[in-house]
Amino acid sequence: MYYDIFFLKKMFFSGVYISEISHPAVRGSFIIGGSIFIFGGFMIVFGPGYFVPDWRVLAYVCSVPGIFAIVIMFWLPETPHWLMEQRKIEEARYSQGQSL
Repeated sequence: MYYDIFFLKKMFFSGVYISEISHPAVRGSFIIGGSIFIFGGFMIVFGPGYFVPDWRVLAYVCSVPGIFAIVIMFWLPETPHWLMEQRKIEEARYSQGQSL
């Protein structure tokens, strides 16, 4: 139960981040595309999961993209919206220029 709630919360906040940094013309495509990739990944895992005899090996292999995402998250810039709330106007303009 906890995992389900955590996963849904993670999907919601990733959509919020994408909506803050993307252009309005392509915002919907990015958010829908992210959901398609997440659930497409679930479907891809079911294929090898049928043939791999040990579930631990599959778990280790499938954890690699998640670990990579967590590591690379440290280099993501703050969103312009958050920087504006913190009264960091110049940094917000710089971050807005990076995200375009």
